[in-house]
Amino acid sequence: MKYDMEVDVDTSGETLDCNCVVKLEFTENGVTEIGLQLHENMTLSNVRIKSGPTLAYTHTDDVVDITLDKTYNSGDVVQLEFDYSGHPSEGVYFQSNGVVHSVSWPDYAYYWFPCYDHPGDKADEGCEIEINVPVGWGAAMVGRKLTTYRYRFFDPICTYNIAWNTKDDYEVYTQTSLTPGCPYLKYTLYPEDMGDAPTAFANMPEAVDFFADTYGDWPYEDTKFGMAACPLGGGMEHPTCISIGHNYIPGSTAYEWLYVHEAAHMWFGDSVGLADWRDFWLSEGFATYSDALWKEEHYGQEDFHDRMESFKTAYFSEDVTNRFPMYDPEVMLSATVYEKGAWVLHMLRHLYDTDADFFAMVEDYYATYAHSTTITDDLQAKAESHYGSSLDWFFDEWVYMAGYPEYEYDWAETRAGGRTAVNLNLHQVQELDDETPVFEMPIDFLVTTTDGEDLITVWNDQQNQTFDVSLAVGGAITDVELDPGFWLLCKAKNTTDIEVTSFEAGSVHTGIELTWDCDDETAVGFNLYRSAAGETAAPRKKLNSSTVIGESPYSYLDAGVSEGVTYSYWLEALDAGGSTETLGPVECIWNEALPTTYALYQSRPNPARGTATIAFDLPEVAAVTLTVYDVAGRKVSTVVNETLAAGEHERTISGLAPGVYVYKMEAGSYEAMKKMVVQ
Repeated sequence: MKYDMEVDVDTSGETLDCNCVVKLEFTENGVTEIGLQLHENMTLSNVRIKSGPTLAYTHTDDVVDITLDKTYNSGDVVQLEFDYSGHPSEGVYFQSNGVVHSVSWPDYAYYWFPCYDHPGDKADEGCEIEINVPVGWGAAMVGRKLTTYRYRFFDPICTYNIAWNTKDDYEVYTQTSLTPGCPYLKYTLYPEDMGDAPTAFANMPEAVDFFADTYGDWPYEDTKFGMAACPLGGGMEHPTCISIGHNYIPGSTAYEWLYVHEAAHMWFGDSVGLADWRDFWLSEGFATYSDALWKEEHYGQEDFHDRMESFKTAYFSEDVTNRFPMYDPEVMLSATVYEKGAWVLHMLRHLYDTDADFFAMVEDYYATYAHSTTITDDLQAKAESHYGSSLDWFFDEWVYMAGYPEYEYDWAETRAGGRTAVNLNLHQVQELDDETPVFEMPIDFLVTTTDGEDLITVWNDQQNQTFDVSLAVGGAITDVELDPGFWLLCKAKNTTDIEVTSFEAGSVHTGIELTWDCDDETAVGFNLYRSAAGETAAPRKKLNSSTVIGESPYSYLDAGVSEGVTYSYWLEALDAGGSTETLGPVECIWNEALPTTYALYQSRPNPARGTATIAFDLPEVAAVTLTVYDVAGRKVSTVVNETLAAGEHERTISGLAPGVYVYKMEAGSYEAMKKMVVQ
């Protein structure tokens, strides 16, 4: 199959006058009729066999149904010639700044030339395009330049990749290629872009060569790598002549990632094309990951990890409101397809023993399907042949299902056969449904001890799982980190760690009240210690007889205090792994006299069982409101709504259903809120 077209561009009337020859080979016997797509905005004036008879046809519902001149059988070849004209409503765009260009993705090719507009229908003999524009205009197209305005693309090409660009004042910037088979790099630009081009495109020869070394030889022998500027919001991967939005060519390498992404499409998306739109991630996942691989190659590991982190952030942000599988995606131009696609390839890379094994698989996949089309099954089969066993478990959960794992883990140090060992409790806490599974994955943990580090790997295939692993190093365990190498698309929380975000002491009428908060509900309990000014022997006294437990925020009243004495307090947090963290000291003087500032204190007890006491201080007479709300912001109760004297005050509220509440105090210009928990 081949498309051979001549396009006369009326730049003032914004119309095209076209001749297109479509070369077809029949795959069935007894064919007397054929249909091709062409949008009804384009008016057909003639359909004929090239250098042969005129054919009868109808043109309705964007389809040209043609009665052939004879019966054709499998293997027969015919060249159908079409004359037509009109203003395409999509696919070709007339811009006010003197640019006319085509962008046919995803299925706008039939808006301007007759075809079967499907990504899997590649023209195996390529295409030839001649653009007729006013004298002095410049042009850039896919393929190899034959004359000023005629180009030939010699390799198989899908319809949406057939493209051309023309402008009244294009200028050309070129670079020497480092890649065999690619004679040069050519940039067809607006005049105002020329000064920025050397900086913006400085690394492109090296990037193109990197992909040729990594994936396989430059796919389009003796044909340039080209780029054409046009009014586009990003880029488009037209083979050998990508389109780039004019606004993405600054005097820096800020958009190098975009050029590199589109360049990688020369291999994946263009040469290795799509047999079906449902597998769109194969194109965009490879191109997006290639952008990150270029960071790794040229800028180093830190930039590579930063880039992958940005992909993760983009995907997580989208997934919050719209979760769907990569395969047959609900939204094609989505982080699920692009950024998650890149991460799936990154995780697949980590399954192999070495990077060399993974990239050997990728090279084999490319070599097998170059200038052809694939579906996800083809990549899986190639990946399995190099991996050595089935990867159904991986592709099923990451490609055909949705979401990602959310891990919570805690650890404790144990002994095994006289050696240091770690006990890991691992939980997948993501919400499970018909689309989001329990993920089966190998997971790396970096265990740090006082003697060194040990990287261990466990195979997680259950929602809740415990592992006991003997370490290769001794010493006491000080930390355990999930996925230290940054290989998993996941969220992870170490619930062994405690994050105390506040620890305060305040004088109240009945003593000194200690309050503290934790970001994560990770502590199994707390102990409180104090010392008083002038105490030298046994300076820290434990206050609580039993471990303080409950939910954040926490509070404890130290009633055994004396007037005017300064006390220092420490908080000891206990975690699930048996470790402790001590915070403090915080200091406070107990004074029964009138308060000097407004204050709202933590309710007590907290958690409460139906009844709670709320204390607050007033340094002066004030009109006070104290209101309780549920977490949805609905008012539950007005506890105080009156003018009160200066002093320390308490109010009791009862009858609350179990849940989390917020109480708010307003007194003059003073406002304060706190949270309380009712069990």
